Amino acid sequence: MNSWLYPISKKSGYRFEDEQGHSSDTSYESFRDFVVTGRIKDRTWGVYRNYDKVELGDEIFIYTGDGNHGIVGYAKVIGKRDKVRQVILRLDTPKTHRLRADPVPAQIVRPLIPPPRASVVDLTSSIRELRKLLPWNPVYQAQTKTTLSALKLKRVTFIVAKNKGGVRRKWLKHDSILEPVRMYLKAKDYEIGVRSFGRLRADLVGLRHGDVVIVEAKMIERGAGRLEAREGLGQLLEYSWLLGQERSASARKPTLWLAFSAKPNPDVSEFLASQNVLVSWPSSVGLRFLNSREPA
Repeated sequence: MNSWLYPISKKSGYRFEDEQGHSSDTSYESFRDFVVTGRIKDRTWGVYRNYDKVELGDEIFIYTGDGNHGIVGYAKVIGKRDKVRQVILRLDTPKTHRLRADPVPAQIVRPLIPPPRASVVDLTSSIRELRKLLPWNPVYQAQTKTTLSALKLKRVTFIVAKNKGGVRRKWLKHDSILEPVRMYLKAKDYEIGVRSFGRLRADLVGLRHGDVVIVEAKMIERGAGRLEAREGLGQLLEYSWLLGQERSASARKPTLWLAFSAKPNPDVSEFLASQNVLVSWPSSVGLRFLNSREPA
């Protein structure tokens, strides 16, 4: 079995399309929202490089550098169409969701796979190192479990919503705020998990060599966020206090991070900064931080 990297990008000009006439511009968001969910059943992907070397049963790692997402999907080659140089893929949905919950960010992938990253890229020289980073690797799972257990953290999991409305839709929007946070922390060598305190639950906790980051995500309109900041600050302080009850007095104080869905009001940002809270919001190139202050 050979291993290949298949890059996708907004700038490619291509589209995801299926035989039913459903289509969308190629991007991480359309792959996540339409291809992975099956709303677009696109199984034939063009290969303009190394086509003759790709074989049935080979594994495909779907990758995008857009927003530093990195490896976002996993599939197997189940057919080829020689006349049009296309491969037929079977997407492994469970493993693809594992990658969403525990990503392999582009910052980690790039040193392993130097450019050009045109489709498809032979992973022979880097697959051994790459496998060590995959969330279903047994050794990786064991190491992660051991690290997270120090703070009684559980792995992040991702559940596909079957309906389009209600609480589940709101939850998915909330989770989309945390996606770039997970990628950022993973690239900084943090193990990431979640933690419950009875009925309370911290959205995300990062742990690295004694450093702890507690993240609370809030959906806001651009230029707003005052009420959400008040609520989020209270939650972060309580989670920090609850964790402190379990840690030694010499343990380093957690970094508190409020992740917004959009850029908040400047006064809100400055207020949170005065309380030593990190403030971030997503952009087309990844996370933005207030005054460029980032976690260590």
